[in-house]
Amino acid sequence: MSGYQADVGFIPARAIARLSDVTPTDLDSKYPLWGSLYDKSRRRRILAVADRSIVDRVLKEDDWNEIHVKAAGRRIEIRLNGETTVDFVEEEYVPLSGVICLQVHAGEPVEVRYRDIQIRRLESASN
Repeated sequence: MSGYQADVGFIPARAIARLSDVTPTDLDSKYPLWGSLYDKSRRRRILAVADRSIVDRVLKEDDWNEIHVKAAGRRIEIRLNGETTVDFVEEEYVPLSGVICLQVHAGEPVEVRYRDIQIRRLESASN
């Protein structure tokens, strides 16, 4: 798959420093990727890292969390449990249509559950 990825979960802080413009203060800790925007395959980097103070405040570890992704034209907004974590405008050319996928990264065994998935077509790209 190629395209944008609204992320969930945690990764090593060193990976955040390598994949984005953010350098966490403690590189040996786990870092919340929740509510961040990754560009898979094209740039292979995190385009927008969610503000950790927001994630720390609203994330419900070991419970259900709501991720809301709105892609309108070149603008992508992500909200985690009602709080905006990303408001990104793409400046490069990318196709404005494609497929929607749910995924989990390879590695150690992990369980991911999804529920109440809703997809709605926007009336116009300016919404």
